[in-house]
Amino acid sequence: MAAAQPETIKSLVVWAPVGNYHDDMLDSLGQRAFDLAERDGIVGLDLGWRTMALKRDFFDGLNRHDLLAALRAYDAPFMVVNGSDDPYRKYTPALMQAAAGAEKRALVIEGGDHVFHVYTPSRSLAPEVIEATVERFRDTLGKTR
Repeated sequence: MAAAQPETIKSLVVWAPVGNYHDDMLDSLGQRAFDLAERDGIVGLDLGWRTMALKRDFFDGLNRHDLLAALRAYDAPFMVVNGSDDPYRKYTPALMQAAAGAEKRALVIEGGDHVFHVYTPSRSLAPEVIEATVERFRDTLGKTR
């Protein structure tokens, strides 16, 4: 929650952010994952490209953060980057409206999905996302020195 630290974080770029942590994880992982974590304290997930374990604390913490409230208090430069095919791009207008700073930007990477195809190296858009982020930091952090 970098946006909650405006005195420390002088410029913020977020990649493919979700908007409602609990609902988006429920949609992505399914109720069964939530139920298993509640029952067993941990759930293993096979993502296809790797496996991972999420503990109950992860699920319990999904309702602890209010991204829009944090952005309302964040008045430094802000940029959100989404792929054009990212279903979570729907949150961009609310994020942009909530960001308190005057210097805010939304960037859409054409043809990108939620993870910019980084798990398919031949289609990866990571270099474009990284370059846009570096350029943004060069532009915005150069102004705060």
